[in-house]
Amino acid sequence: MTQFRVPFLALVALVASAMLAVSAMQPEEPININTATAEELTELPRIGEVTAERIVKWREENGPFASTEELMNVQGIGERVYERIRPHVTVGDANRRDDSIALAEAA
Repeated sequence: MTQFRVPFLALVALVASAMLAVSAMQPEEPININTATAEELTELPRIGEVTAERIVKWREENGPFASTEELMNVQGIGERVYERIRPHVTVGDANRRDDSIALAEAA
């Protein structure tokens, strides 16, 4: 019986460290999907570079997101992914433009 104890404990430690790594990848504060860069969007669980770029492109083509649910209009974000990222995203004030965007356009 002891011959199985060491591999079992190693497996438990591996799973625990993987769970910590996943929780560390989630942003501490909600990310505003109307102002975030593609790089910032990759901090969201299940959002890689390609999907982050699609979010930014959708926003550029359609204007600011009125609600976080509109993320499901972006290719690659279905109900399952949306439910996973929903606690980590916000639209802020969709009618107010971020000052950094206004400053960049003015330059």
